[in-house]
Amino acid sequence: MSKENAREKAAMKDNIYRAGEKYASKGPSNDERRSRFAKYGLCRDCENFSFASSEFDIRFCRCTALRLFLSGNEPITECTSYWQRGSMSLYDMMSQAIILDLSENAPPGFIK
Repeated sequence: MSKENAREKAAMKDNIYRAGEKYASKGPSNDERRSRFAKYGLCRDCENFSFASSEFDIRFCRCTALRLFLSGNEPITECTSYWQRGSMSLYDMMSQAIILDLSENAPPGFIK
């Protein structure tokens, strides 16, 4: 690959990255989420918690696991479907693990 093609490719990647940043919707950070949704109790850190707010300050809160709408007046204290936001199951961890064969007989490259 020539240097000119490499520069064009790098410029294209940079443009795509900047365009993605412009349109990407970034959610609230964990600290913002905890303070903003504290009135929902245990649900504030749950993966199944969905929240939407309209222009007219109408809020929609829902638990996707239990299929129920939530109210800030009654915070949730116990839930059997609680799944901490950002955590992974053991199956997910195993599926992403890379097993390395460090024996001397193994050829370099990808293992099928």
